[in-house]
Amino acid sequence: MRPGVKGWGDLITEADRYAALQIPEETLKSMSTHDLIITCLNLPVMSHYAAFNTLQQGMDVLIQNFNGLQELMKRDDAPLELLTLYRKMDTKTMKLSEEGVNQAYWNLRRGFFEMLLAQEPILEKMDETTRLTLIKEAQKRIYQKIDDEKEYSSFSYRPTLVILKKSLNKFSDSSLDEIKKIESDPIIQFLKQDTLYVNLMSSSPIYSNVYISTPNGTSVAALKLISGDMSQGDKDDYKDSNLEIYDNRITFAGEATYAYNCHAYAWYVSEGYSYVWLNTPGDDAFWNDGSYVLTTDMSRAKKVSYASDDHSAIIASQNGYFKSKWGAGPLFIHKPTDCPYNASTLRYYRYPDPNYDDVPSKPLPKAFNMISSGAFTAEVSNDARYEVDLYEWKVDYPNDWSIVPLNTIKSKVNVYQSSSPRSCYLYARAHNSFGWGEWQSIGWVYVSNSYSLSVLQNSGGAMLQVQIKPNAKMQNGDKAVKLENQTYQVALYSNTGVCVYQTTVNNNGTNVVNLNIDVSQVSNGVYFLNVRNTKANEGPQTMNIMIKH
Repeated sequence: MRPGVKGWGDLITEADRYAALQIPEETLKSMSTHDLIITCLNLPVMSHYAAFNTLQQGMDVLIQNFNGLQELMKRDDAPLELLTLYRKMDTKTMKLSEEGVNQAYWNLRRGFFEMLLAQEPILEKMDETTRLTLIKEAQKRIYQKIDDEKEYSSFSYRPTLVILKKSLNKFSDSSLDEIKKIESDPIIQFLKQDTLYVNLMSSSPIYSNVYISTPNGTSVAALKLISGDMSQGDKDDYKDSNLEIYDNRITFAGEATYAYNCHAYAWYVSEGYSYVWLNTPGDDAFWNDGSYVLTTDMSRAKKVSYASDDHSAIIASQNGYFKSKWGAGPLFIHKPTDCPYNASTLRYYRYPDPNYDDVPSKPLPKAFNMISSGAFTAEVSNDARYEVDLYEWKVDYPNDWSIVPLNTIKSKVNVYQSSSPRSCYLYARAHNSFGWGEWQSIGWVYVSNSYSLSVLQNSGGAMLQVQIKPNAKMQNGDKAVKLENQTYQVALYSNTGVCVYQTTVNNNGTNVVNLNIDVSQVSNGVYFLNVRNTKANEGPQTMNIMIKH
């Protein structure tokens, strides 16, 4: 399975693509090391080694995900086989014409080959003689690259310099004549300046240190490219190899360059600022200081952080697509999983909104109803812009009532009475990344011995038909007391607490009270009917009413 073969385009995630590339275990163990190296050099996604902030970071990802590279790192004869092929590279073009080696995207593949030689498991298995031979071969190539500025760019230097630096570090005794001779080389002297070497390893040969600011004014260290960008051949290989890997589902949006990377593009450059290179954790400052805030509302999301990987993107204008720069590689428009990065955990950020970047307001009741004797259901909501992630509920007498959440964020609950409950208020509050909001009274969970309550809205939506049915007797302690001359206070409130109707009804304690409430002029929405028997020693009953005309 590889790009261009039927079925490759159906692989959605990077994990799917890597799974399809694995060498069958039986084949893997029987392959000669020479054939294994050729297979690894032909790895269809080999260009991913250059898609991260450092070449080694990219190599680590490839080794972790491809069993051919894992096996190669274990082979005792891998160092000698790799070095033999390295010495066979054409002295002028630096191409490896070994039978079976894919010649496409050679600018990238050459660097991948050299990075294989620079891996710790390979260098560790080399004896000093082999390692000295490798250093001398790398010396030849770095001078050849420097002398041919038209063909080779700083991108081409980096893998060779990595070989030299890491190989020299393996020699414990630098007094050896061979080592002294090598260390007198101007290139080696340059490599011994570790700060410059760090720049070479991370992004590009020559940067200056600069500081940029987040929208909220936090100062962040960055790098500004002074000189040493890629050749046009490097840029073309970067572009074309990735278009092939992703079956042309991605859209090329900008050339490869060392001038800026994914973090800089997402958080800084895309906002209209100049090119810089921004390494992790510099990108963290843009959300830690509130310049951007987490969001679950995709209609408001602007930036994306691949929390499972070291990558940033912006939301593209095309629905369902991101726009991001792939390390030093090109700028692409792509689906979240059509990229070299782990998309299992994505965090979305939006521009801050001063009206909603705070703890949530009091939640609004959506429903509050009695579902059976001593059991209620209640539901609340809040403005989506508050990004509420959890609700909390309470009652005045927690031992008398139990609250059972009906969903993950607890926006809906059932409330059940104990064996001997007291009537009391039910409250809710909302939480987001800023903390907890204020408590809101949602309704009255009641225990009424004196009457039952029912409400019907007629088909035209203009009238509420309220029925209050007194009990013949009510329990008062150990005694059953006959009800006489009852008085009911009836009120209708909006969900913001505005009273839109109220009245008082007298009753002899026996007859059913039928009350028609004209709501023809009342706006659609959720309202609360509050009924209290003033002659009974109990709280009011509250019922949720949905008025719809």
